[in-house]
Amino acid sequence: MKKNVNFITAILMWLISYFYIDNTFNTYSLGFSITIFTTLIVGLSYWYIIEHGIEVSNESYWYMAYVLLIGLSYSIFSASGLRFIKMLVLLSSLGYWLLVVSNSRTSKVIDHNIFRDLFMKIFIKPISKLHLLTVNLFFKVSIKDKKTKNIVYGLVIAFPILLVVVALLSSTDSTFNNLLNTFINLKFLENINIFYLVVSFLLASGFFSALFININEKGNNNYKEFYLDKTIIKTILISFILVYVVYLISVSYTYLNYQVVDLKASQISSYAKSGFYELCAVSFINFILFIFSRWLVEEEDKNLKSLLCVIGIQTLIMIALAMLRLFVYIGIYGLTYLRFNALVFMVLLFITVILFIIGVYKNINYTKISVLIGSFVFLVLCYTNIGKLIISYNYHINNFNYYDYYSYGYESIPYLIKEYNESDNNEDIKNIIDNFKYDLNETRYINHTVESLNYLKMLEEMK
Repeated sequence: MKKNVNFITAILMWLISYFYIDNTFNTYSLGFSITIFTTLIVGLSYWYIIEHGIEVSNESYWYMAYVLLIGLSYSIFSASGLRFIKMLVLLSSLGYWLLVVSNSRTSKVIDHNIFRDLFMKIFIKPISKLHLLTVNLFFKVSIKDKKTKNIVYGLVIAFPILLVVVALLSSTDSTFNNLLNTFINLKFLENINIFYLVVSFLLASGFFSALFININEKGNNNYKEFYLDKTIIKTILISFILVYVVYLISVSYTYLNYQVVDLKASQISSYAKSGFYELCAVSFINFILFIFSRWLVEEEDKNLKSLLCVIGIQTLIMIALAMLRLFVYIGIYGLTYLRFNALVFMVLLFITVILFIIGVYKNINYTKISVLIGSFVFLVLCYTNIGKLIISYNYHINNFNYYDYYSYGYESIPYLIKEYNESDNNEDIKNIIDNFKYDLNETRYINHTVESLNYLKMLEEMK
């Protein structure tokens, strides 16, 4: 019975993965297709779990609802500047729901083990057992020969690297590129793309192995604890603290110089932009350092807690400096998706570091609180037309340039139409609008969103 369930799940997993790859590789906006993909993958996983006699807890339904809500948001807004982040969070949330529903988590509540569980049980272990899809698709075929198994493993490992190499080589020789295009565009069984078929098989292998392992091979959820001596941790923290003290002194000196010198807007904005993303990176490194310093020590003492608080406060100062630079730059050049996302990320990081500092002295589950806050904010962003907010802000501060339409995506269409109606010299705007109209008309219905369909209607009604 289980073999039949595994076989049906493996086949359907491959079909769902092909559907995902086919729509992801061919479209600007993923639209309804991602909502359908999310529903199918959750539904199939749920059926697999039920068929294996696992009792689904009430808690897991909340996680399932969260995953489905993220998937549903793809059908509403295009979210041009959030697509990669949304997909990353969607897959991570899907993976964690799988751990919850299969009762495979290291801890029964959200704590610091969430990151370790996602990395080990949803990424590392499934990759190490990608052959499970093949085994369950052809469960009557048994590969007993060790050499044959090693050949299969070698092909699985080599394939993703070969994809990169082939892509690089195709740009160096036209004949090879034509040969490659012939292979990629080879159609089999009515428009099935062989290249997508292979890629989707690898993706399905990852999905299936993650599902199979967490249902059938739970094993021992306990990891061997690894600790470092407190002296090592303290030395590391003191080294970082000293570097940051010197840095903050130098930043103060630079800031005072800027205060007494009359600078142009371009010079101020250049200073604001320079180092912003580096400060974001350093703040995130400090965040990771803060977490691991607590995980890798068996027992904290007063001195270690003080050092953690100091580096936490220094991190807050650097986050604040990065945000001040960003506000100055936004004030001069307006908002973009990257600046908006960076601002949200820094605010969340600021809140998280504060919670971690409080957690040094008070017994609170700072990881759970941080994850819940981050998840709530992300869901709000999914159901907010961020592109419209960004363009509206830029438009009202007279910083909207219709030539930058590619930075905004479809969200700029209402403002382009307004510019077209109010402008005398509107030929350039008309060309941009026509390009948008052509793209939307060429987009398959399954890759549209409610928003993009409204924009298409708006363009068709335009005089």
